[in-house]
Amino acid sequence: MSEATKTWIGEMSGIATHTGPGDQTINVQLMNERYQVPGSLARDSRGRTPRTVATQDLLWLYERFEPPVGFEDAVEKLKMRGTVLLEGKKGDGRNAAARMLLRRLPHEQGPVQELLLGEEERNSSLLLDHGLVGDEDRLLLDLSEKDEECWRRVREELSSFRASVQQRQAGMVLILPPGIGHLLTSELADLRYVISRPPGMELDIIKRHMRSGGIDPTLADPPRGALKDFLDPSPSLSDVATFAQYLCRAAADGGSFDVWCHLALDAFRGQPVHAARLLRVVRKGAPRALLVATAMLHEARGDAVHRSASLLLAAVDPTAQTRPALQHRPLSERLTDIEARTDDNGRVTFTGLEIDAALRTRVWHDLPDLRGPLRDWVGEVVSLPELDEPDRDALVERFAEQSFASRRPDDLIILSQRWSRTPGNLPQLRAAACALSHGLHNREYGAKFRKRILHWSTSQHLSMAQRRVLVEVCHEDMAVRHPHAALVRLHHLARREKPSGLAVDALVQLVDDDHRLRRRILARLARALASAAGPNTKEFLTEDTDLFLRFGVPEQLSDYGARSRPLIAESAVRNDLVAGWSTVFGTLLAERWTGLAHRWLNAACTPSPFAEHFLDVLVSACRQRGDQLGMLYRVGRRWAAAQPIQDARTQALPGRLFLKISDALRAQTPFARETTTT
Repeated sequence: MSEATKTWIGEMSGIATHTGPGDQTINVQLMNERYQVPGSLARDSRGRTPRTVATQDLLWLYERFEPPVGFEDAVEKLKMRGTVLLEGKKGDGRNAAARMLLRRLPHEQGPVQELLLGEEERNSSLLLDHGLVGDEDRLLLDLSEKDEECWRRVREELSSFRASVQQRQAGMVLILPPGIGHLLTSELADLRYVISRPPGMELDIIKRHMRSGGIDPTLADPPRGALKDFLDPSPSLSDVATFAQYLCRAAADGGSFDVWCHLALDAFRGQPVHAARLLRVVRKGAPRALLVATAMLHEARGDAVHRSASLLLAAVDPTAQTRPALQHRPLSERLTDIEARTDDNGRVTFTGLEIDAALRTRVWHDLPDLRGPLRDWVGEVVSLPELDEPDRDALVERFAEQSFASRRPDDLIILSQRWSRTPGNLPQLRAAACALSHGLHNREYGAKFRKRILHWSTSQHLSMAQRRVLVEVCHEDMAVRHPHAALVRLHHLARREKPSGLAVDALVQLVDDDHRLRRRILARLARALASAAGPNTKEFLTEDTDLFLRFGVPEQLSDYGARSRPLIAESAVRNDLVAGWSTVFGTLLAERWTGLAHRWLNAACTPSPFAEHFLDVLVSACRQRGDQLGMLYRVGRRWAAAQPIQDARTQALPGRLFLKISDALRAQTPFARETTTT
């Protein structure tokens, strides 16, 4: 996403309009309103946000989850110790068990946060970032694909990281790499939980799916025929869940239970023979184009499939001759030739269950020269007016699946760039966001997409359309499982956004919706301001100072929320606030920060046991400079005199402030003497 633009067209969120004569002063950093971030790009065709989908997926898993042996003991261990190390064979449902363990914690129900190893921006040797642990978080660290060397490094940091987890009253499930049991210390071995399947677990999972799908589970007793054939090799639990879903889908078409099982088994086996036979029989260009279009647009309307097939034929074989329209064979006949049909609603489907998925796999596997043209074809088809929103979403998802399966994730990145170039083309912008979302959710390539989005977010040359796509993907999607990574990217986008608009609003709303992130953004801003205030660089000093004024609101800092104490009570947070205010005092005119300072003085006069911290931070931020301390004292006196209600604490504030300033000035002399003598 590197397309440059110098023209800003359209509605700019968060920007005031000058409607009268004379100068205008806009303190946008002090506006205390509810920021609205458009979510139309990241929502699915049913209007659900990624956060809603993640929560519903967790509930869906809960309703179909069959607990392994010893699960309740693992739940109690997690509640008591804050950490469980989960071990098991591949295919035994480790990830599902980890999520269900975390769901049993007595915390606010929401998406599980997946921990990322390593720091994205700083040169650090640490793999586990303590700053990622928030109050009552539910954390998942999946090391199942890591090697022994990675585990040794994680183990060295695990003790201190667990201390942070316990301090925040959070819970963490760590899925261990295979074959490292001998490397566990006695303390860690006590936290281990080894997954073990009870007899008949596979059938119980299938019955749970049947029950949730409104099907009588006793129909599966005893296992016979195709069901017994499936269960005999002791399949992985993920395969069991897939088979059960196919069975429930087959049941929707009627027939007997044995027929459903046969259809489900054929679908599970991928229909490879059937798909290969269709590709072998359908060899001519036009019928094969219709075959591929039907596989990619399965369940779309017939006119959409027809037009898409014509576009594919033209893209792959521009020299292909076409007959006059009156000589064309009817679409229904051509669909019959490829074993497809239109249903009562005019939507095109194959006659067999999961034939479309098998065909897509075969096309990408057996026709590698077609991958590039198919990418370009998908890029064009997604804008067709004949397609509904669900059809477009399904098309992007299917293309993403094949891109990952063929180890071509860059095809998805290329399309997301193309689709995000046209501001007014909403279908393409939605497709761009959908493509990035699938990339972020992919287990193998998720890190690649996070890094690419990080690279884009640091670019100064994003168009409005590209910026909108990135903002919504970070705010709506990435923030669900990796909120801290989303915060980093939104911060980059916000500080490069002139004038301030969508990215700033998204960042503010993200932090307002998740109190755990306020600590993180204040720490980032403190580091950035300390660096930008140096003698050699002023990069983003103004932007980060404005952001600090937005996030340094005392109402949020003094709010307990679900915590045992507010953020202002934490010494690390106060140090970050001191650093931020120090830059504010040293770089901004008083009228820029007076409004926020008044709110801080008001917070200092509340009966909160932590109210005194607000004055301490302001005084410390002056860094013992007499001019800044004098300005702060004058602001405090004027604020107190202007209060309509003169209670005891308001009247006493100037005196309290004067004493703290005096103490700060007295502490300056020994420090100066020590500096002179060394």
